[in-house]
Amino acid sequence: MELPNIEYRGNISKDILAKDDYFREIHYFKTSEDFIDEQSYSKFVKEVERLVRTNPDYKVYVDYIKHVLGVDFCQVFSHVYDKVDATIELHHGPIFSLYDICEIELQRFIMDGLRINVFRVADSVLDLHFNMKVNCVMLTKTVHEMAHNGDLFLNQNIGDVASYIRDRHRYFTPEIRYKIWNYYQLAKDNPSFDRGVLDLETVKTFIKAGGVEND
Repeated sequence: MELPNIEYRGNISKDILAKDDYFREIHYFKTSEDFIDEQSYSKFVKEVERLVRTNPDYKVYVDYIKHVLGVDFCQVFSHVYDKVDATIELHHGPIFSLYDICEIELQRFIMDGLRINVFRVADSVLDLHFNMKVNCVMLTKTVHEMAHNGDLFLNQNIGDVASYIRDRHRYFTPEIRYKIWNYYQLAKDNPSFDRGVLDLETVKTFIKAGGVEND
């Protein structure tokens, strides 16, 4: 099938060239130069996030948490169960949003010189989910909205956050490091119900190494 005004060049770099503009190419694999523009960078990360959410494996992961791990209830209101009292949704947090996780994986691909496209980065993010390295909480829709609005402090978690920070800390942007540090400061003043998974004392050194100092 031919797409109008599009020519597939068929070389190993997998470039697509617009027939009406031979100075404009679309590269299948991206380079760090493609992310100099902030708008292009953000658009790429959002597309990775969209691919993750719409991938059939993502639903498998959510079903695994509900039906294998048995977390089919709201972790804030534990008496509310999935499809009995309300629909229970997966929330990425309390520290890293899904956008954050996708951005960190993109930074890893850039810094390690890996071949970059949205599919490869999205697959890596999905692998992190199935390896239980992604922080997430199961919430009702109402509580989920409150979490996104910053109306409550979450101290529950599914996923080994400490291990994730140890594995990925060198790819954190300064904004991500401050986000972790701010959560650490809040966590000191709030009791935790996560059996130590969010005990960031174990990874505080990695955050300070990026320029975030203790107060």
